[in-house]
Amino acid sequence: MKKQMVHSLNVKLLVWALAFIVPIIGLFAGSVSMAMNLFEQQLILTNRQILKPYISEMEVTLETIRKYVATTDVPGELLEQLESESEYVRLNALSELNYYYAKDIFTHPMIDAVFLQKEETFRFIRNVNSDYCQQCQAAQYVEKFAAQIEKEENPFEKGYQKFQAGENHYFLLAIRNGGIVWGCWIKADNFLKEIEKQEIDGLEAVFLEDKEGIWQNSFKEQDQKKFFPVEQASSDGSFEITALLNREEVFRSFKELNRVLIVLVCFSVLILAAYLVYLSVRLIKPVKNLTLQMNRIKNGDFSSHQIPEGLDRELSEVYEAMNSMTAEIEHLKIDIYEEKLRKQEANMQLLQMQIKPHFFLNALTTIMGFAQAKDYEMVQKMTLCLSKHFRYILYRGSFISLEEELEHIQNYFEIQKIKKQTEFQYEIQVEEEMYEEEIPILSLQTLVENAIKHSLNEKVKIRIWGIQKEENGEAYLILCVDDNGNGFPENILQELNQGKKITTSKQDGGIGLYNVTQRLAILYHGKAGIIFSNRKEGGAHIEMKIPKVKGW
Repeated sequence: MKKQMVHSLNVKLLVWALAFIVPIIGLFAGSVSMAMNLFEQQLILTNRQILKPYISEMEVTLETIRKYVATTDVPGELLEQLESESEYVRLNALSELNYYYAKDIFTHPMIDAVFLQKEETFRFIRNVNSDYCQQCQAAQYVEKFAAQIEKEENPFEKGYQKFQAGENHYFLLAIRNGGIVWGCWIKADNFLKEIEKQEIDGLEAVFLEDKEGIWQNSFKEQDQKKFFPVEQASSDGSFEITALLNREEVFRSFKELNRVLIVLVCFSVLILAAYLVYLSVRLIKPVKNLTLQMNRIKNGDFSSHQIPEGLDRELSEVYEAMNSMTAEIEHLKIDIYEEKLRKQEANMQLLQMQIKPHFFLNALTTIMGFAQAKDYEMVQKMTLCLSKHFRYILYRGSFISLEEELEHIQNYFEIQKIKKQTEFQYEIQVEEEMYEEEIPILSLQTLVENAIKHSLNEKVKIRIWGIQKEENGEAYLILCVDDNGNGFPENILQELNQGKKITTSKQDGGIGLYNVTQRLAILYHGKAGIIFSNRKEGGAHIEMKIPKVKGW
């Protein structure tokens, strides 16, 4: 019976091995083709992500130049002087006109040239960093374009026009200013120089295309079997950047890898056949026995298990490790579960302390007020402070350096100054060697926030100070927050020092203080705490004491 059982297992092993290997070999050819298609799609997506910042930068540059053209006045007096009978006046006016627009070209280096058309007179001021011959070709087209504009027509309303001069592609923007048509043209191909510097595998060429088909490219006639395009369109779809990748270059390493994989599969089949017998005798049976015993552990049986005789050394060590593991699991199971609950509780309290929708909504209201008043400097300042604030409170770690916590508090003060438009005075006196010490994130900030929230004085004064102290052979950080408010009511003060949660409407900050107290107790196992008191000269005093050793 035993011989028959062994024979049956060997047959099953062989059948399962063949059932596994044969389909793999049969599907391998198809999988190679599918993998190459997926690789090509992923390559296209990856390269599109590479092109996306460039198309965005291109749109920003075009919009900046559009605003420049829309807001810049034409020096009409200089144009009139160009028609003067005095050669000196004409030369001087021409020099000043070149200088007038040269400054703008320097500010907007992507401008290839600025042009002016007054009646039948056409002039252009060139970007000296561009090719003069190419600029002359472009100027011929622009001069014809400007001459065809009707007297009452303002070409600026049509936005950018596209044209091609020689093999170069251009954007043209023109505007009517009285009897003068002026504007600029931009060599679109200059935007591609930075892309060509990128190390993109198989990059054959990069060029621009427009939906009207004005820009012609010789690359479009390339063999699609040899090359494939990666396209990234602009936001309005009027033009796109196309990168042409060489298929052979891109898939060279991939094809070599496929050949190696085919060889490895064939070799693996031979190795697998050689090991089938060994696996059935020396591994499969002991593993099945081990699985049965592991199922017993899964069902709650943590008793020791007898190690079968004749096992290989590695399997014998696995059995011994399993017995050692089961001896420890029973003791650790309850502790780990309780520890997990405590961590979850601490995290939930931290989240509860972080999530303050009224703060966020008030900040947005403040920003909207500045925007309506067109105080864009304050909008930028408030937005920057707010982004720093939320980036900090969304930090997922439990600990942060004291220096970073103080920087966050200073940013919080700036937000409050902007929101309340009142005078804040604060003082930070902390020894520099304490800056690198780690404290629970948002612990000190919560104390400061409480001081601001309950201060009725228009001129809020807050002092943050800290020292290092040693008690019973252990080093501690003592961090204090003093304010000039009315202090804590005696009944509230007593409840806070007893660790109770204050939930009255007048003391809604008590939830945050309670959460900090609970987090300190969990993180430092009772060795840290907060003492609340009132100062003799008026105001509240909060003292937080934490060990100089990081909690769990």
